[in-house]
Amino acid sequence: MKKNINISMVDVGNRIKQCRKELGLTQNYISQEYNIDSGALSKIENGTRVPSVVLFYELAQILKCDMEWLITGNSANKHNNIKLNEKEEHLLYTFHQLSKEDQLEIEELIEFKLFRDKKNKHTNLEEPEVSGLPTLNTQISSSFKIG
Repeated sequence: MKKNINISMVDVGNRIKQCRKELGLTQNYISQEYNIDSGALSKIENGTRVPSVVLFYELAQILKCDMEWLITGNSANKHNNIKLNEKEEHLLYTFHQLSKEDQLEIEELIEFKLFRDKKNKHTNLEEPEVSGLPTLNTQISSSFKIG
């Protein structure tokens, strides 16, 4: 029996935009770095243009994203094209050895560090709400220890 596949180009475009923003890439950067027309990319992200198979594949590679996830929103891992180096594999392995509470603390610390780096580049951003971590406006007490 033949199964109908219903693909929403608006949803595909939203997932492309989501991946692009997660990587901190602009449409202009992708246009210049990978020779992809920024107007075409904008139309793809808005769901008003269907990319060619070749362009879709290139976008998935640029965005380090699984094509199935981009199309359907379903995949075991939306970022399964990412190749980890030895240090990254070690970090992931040791992260999985931590308790769920410690993993959450590490995730919050990473988000805090990313925000701080972004804030240093763009001084007009508001600070995120991160529970259990000092804010930029709070001094870390001498009793705060990692380990």
